[in-house]
Amino acid sequence: MAVDTGLKKPSNCIIERGMPQITTKKVENVTSMTPGVLVKKGTTDAEIVVCGDVEKPTGVLLYEFAHAGDKPADIDTAYALNASAPVGWGKDFTFQGFLKAGEAVSDGDQLVPAASGQLKSWVAGTDSLICGTAAESIGHTGSAVRILVKANLPPS
Repeated sequence: MAVDTGLKKPSNCIIERGMPQITTKKVENVTSMTPGVLVKKGTTDAEIVVCGDVEKPTGVLLYEFAHAGDKPADIDTAYALNASAPVGWGKDFTFQGFLKAGEAVSDGDQLVPAASGQLKSWVAGTDSLICGTAAESIGHTGSAVRILVKANLPPS
């Protein structure tokens, strides 16, 4: 029998529940700037780029709070260069992030930044940048997949 956690991946939005702190930043580079990726400070404090493996994220790239002129067509479309994009941070929300290809996690596993703004399983003693907890179990070996994450994204 399946267990109902009460969580459900939302349709065409990133936040599943709760309310993050939100700031708006300029997209410096469009590579992988899809809503749901972890982002970090760009060249200036006003800009963001995709967070890499073991880098400290400043938040998650959101969708639902974007201004109409800057909002991508859907959550699977990247933001345009120089677009104003909402970035969420804090601990009181659950969001749809991306689990790195080849990762398998269980509900409750701690997650850390991976390449391309994705997430991977925390390994005790090696990773210290825990940025969330898996809110669902996923076993996957193909490409990156969306995963519900209970946020732990403190301000940088």
